[in-house]
Amino acid sequence: MSWAGDFSTAALDMPTFEDVIDAIRTNSLTGSEVPAAGAFACVLAARSLLGESTHDYFSRLLQVVLSVERSLPGDAGLTGAVKRILAAADRADGLANGPERVVQAIETEAERISHGLARARNNSTGIGLV
Repeated sequence: MSWAGDFSTAALDMPTFEDVIDAIRTNSLTGSEVPAAGAFACVLAARSLLGESTHDYFSRLLQVVLSVERSLPGDAGLTGAVKRILAAADRADGLANGPERVVQAIETEAERISHGLARARNNSTGIGLV
């Protein structure tokens, strides 16, 4: 699984959350691409950490999500997307329902973020997981 975005500047394929964070940090993405990419970096991280123990899973996921937000300090769109991802993860109640439920909740919220941004741009650009 990877995150893919078909933006006006280029078609992007990033197989890991580290790749997405690096793209954000190096300004390879701009505007509404940033919050969508940040949300999907969180999805990629949530999936890649599933092999961890439950305790390690949640602490590592939180570390990654916070590193997503720190990848572009002061970007209100990215901060908003991260807050929405964290809220979705919290609502999933992973300790009671398991990490897989957290992944599902984060995926759903990332799709909502992406679709909301696409609607705001009046564009049906394909942004999502492949």
